[in-house]
Amino acid sequence: KVELTEKTTQLASHKESNFKLMQGIEEAISKIEEKNKRNEELKLKIESDARTMSEQVTRHEGTIAQQTKLIDFLQQKVGDFEGRKKTFADKLFGGGNKENRPDNHLVIGYQDVQQQLQSEKMKNRKLIDQLSKTRAEVVA
Repeated sequence: KVELTEKTTQLASHKESNFKLMQGIEEAISKIEEKNKRNEELKLKIESDARTMSEQVTRHEGTIAQQTKLIDFLQQKVGDFEGRKKTFADKLFGGGNKENRPDNHLVIGYQDVQQQLQSEKMKNRKLIDQLSKTRAEVVA
């Protein structure tokens, strides 16, 4: 009879211990699922941001190409104008010295676009680093 009560006490103790362990396991599983869900959300956000950055870089590169062509065209026109012989009308009306000078703000605009491109490249690198870290966390 004493042995039976000891066994019953042990059984109750084991049941209680098993119950606590099961609760701990369930909590750990739910935390893991939450972390995995958060991880997937971050991956999707990073991929979305990377696509957005890629589109912006492509647009900026197109803008830079257009501006470069425009600058080359304008420089050629200025060069052509400076190289031509002055006509009687140019001598009479002043040759349009003020109107046909190249604008300095075009060069500044080009530099601004270059700076924007560099900053977008930096953002893109940071996003790629974040994606790599997130992938490493998922694997770990």
